[in-house]
Amino acid sequence: MSVNIDIVSSMGADPAISAVTSDRIFLLRLPQGQLDGPAISFTTTGDIPEQAHGMLSVCKDVELTLNLWSYSTLTLESLKQAVINFWNAYDGALGSSYVSNALLNDIGYSYEDNTKLYHSVIQATLKMRN
Repeated sequence: MSVNIDIVSSMGADPAISAVTSDRIFLLRLPQGQLDGPAISFTTTGDIPEQAHGMLSVCKDVELTLNLWSYSTLTLESLKQAVINFWNAYDGALGSSYVSNALLNDIGYSYEDNTKLYHSVIQATLKMRN
């Protein structure tokens, strides 16, 4: 499986995140048209874990940029706290890889005039091994 699919599956299974977003977690960008409610879009870059050779565990860093979207600042803040709580102390399986640490950086807020959406960006460095 892809690390992107694993991220969607893991965040979608979290009760706090899914309570705010339902199934609105998207890779790269939001879908065109009217957004039905708060949503997350994300991108990943960096070293994606590959199969280790023999018994060796390969360590990789994946840079995860999370874009949080909402029509309301209160809902955006609830979503932001749910995402921070989810990734802040993440220590466990993510698909076939293992996240041993996640370092978070809150980039800040903005308001998108064209879409009338509030926007928050969080960057996470996922320390992964397989």
